[in-house]
Amino acid sequence: MKRFRKPTWASEVKFVTNKDEDKKKSLIDLATLEDFAHINPASIMAMSNSLHFHTLEHAFREAAQAAENAGDAAAFRAYNVLAVVCSYHFNPSRPDTFSPQIIFKGKRTLIPSDYLGEQQGVLVQIAEQIDHPLLRARIADSCWYVNRGLHTVQAS
Repeated sequence: MKRFRKPTWASEVKFVTNKDEDKKKSLIDLATLEDFAHINPASIMAMSNSLHFHTLEHAFREAAQAAENAGDAAAFRAYNVLAVVCSYHFNPSRPDTFSPQIIFKGKRTLIPSDYLGEQQGVLVQIAEQIDHPLLRARIADSCWYVNRGLHTVQAS
């Protein structure tokens, strides 16, 4: 059985440092459109109808663990990405609106800008499919936040 990287449980949170910036791809399992189709984003509400990101993050981490135990790499990647999206700390009154959940000894948990390029594109494409309104809004907000500079340039 192929082993997958463990999800970022609270006791095993993946941290990045400035030195890790070039290694981001090795720290993040990218989830494809096919991976998300595999978990059916339109049925997220059946997993949890909670309006608390911590609860959603926990539900996705449990689902990722179950997928890993079942050898389902696609579901593992999709649920793990959703868990990370729910883990961002939201600070609406600060310029860095989304910050790491944990900062410790020069390391931090993931933030939206860690998901650039391909993963951002996938998240944008699946946002409308997600039936959970809070999760759909978080994905849309975090994708907009990362790309806000593009919107400013286009408006000029």
